Amino acid sequence: MGQPVQLSDLNVLPQAWRIRLADVLALLPSCRIVICYGSRWNGIPRPSSDYDMMLIGDKPLRDQEIVELRRSIKTGWPDVDWHWLSIKGARANRLINPTLNWIMKTGYVLGDVTLLGEPVPTPILSVLGAAQDVMVELEDLQQWDDPWGGRWAGIPSVG
Repeated sequence: MGQPVQLSDLNVLPQAWRIRLADVLALLPSCRIVICYGSRWNGIPRPSSDYDMMLIGDKPLRDQEIVELRRSIKTGWPDVDWHWLSIKGARANRLINPTLNWIMKTGYVLGDVTLLGEPVPTPILSVLGAAQDVMVELEDLQQWDDPWGGRWAGIPSVG
């Protein structure tokens, strides 16, 4: 199995990424894959763009651990947006989540990406991407409450 990402591995990154990522890695469990992605990585940032990082390690983190780590990292670097997946979770997500595959194709990967298994074929991703787009549209229209037009009993309306 691939070795954890070391601080010396970060030397290939631009300084702004390197210093932020070093601080993030110091707070997280052993990380086997790091992916830098997003508009800032791809050289097309807006003034409000952040440093997007996907971190993949051996163990899953509980929700409370993630909340505490996010607080610590946001305190030091409010412009960092990081996401954690276990290797097992990342393998499963590659099959159902076109976003993770997009991140892997457009971002810069440090570590042994073969830990995540074979890439998902593009036609499958296109179908899954279309389904995800429909879900996003439904969420924008707030159609998830009740597809039959009423409200669920006992749940107050938000709007």
